[in-house]
Amino acid sequence: MKKKFFTLTMILLIGSICINTFAVAPDNDETNSTGEPKVPIHKSVHQTYIISSLENGVYTLTFKKALSNAEIKIYKDSTLIEDYNGSFNAGQIYTTDLQGYGNGEYTIEVYSDENKIFSGFKEI
Repeated sequence: MKKKFFTLTMILLIGSICINTFAVAPDNDETNSTGEPKVPIHKSVHQTYIISSLENGVYTLTFKKALSNAEIKIYKDSTLIEDYNGSFNAGQIYTTDLQGYGNGEYTIEVYSDENKIFSGFKEI
């Protein structure tokens, strides 16, 4: 009787270990095909305050939010060519003729209270 009880107990223990082992599925998706670890994607509640466009060499910034203390800096080939400080209302547009400065790589940055809120790159 003790031998049957011992055998039954061992079968139940081994069975429960196997079930628990296989019930926890390992996460093999922790790395991508290049072997680098995947970084979880966290969606931000950050809202875009500025929409930019470039048409015929004219760069346009459209402000979706009022900014009382904004600074726009435009660089051509890493040299500051334009610096504007001012206030903008929601829906207001700021334009500049980049083509007038010639061909090159342009970086456009907008700061609000010394925090960068927009950065754009265009090549003409």
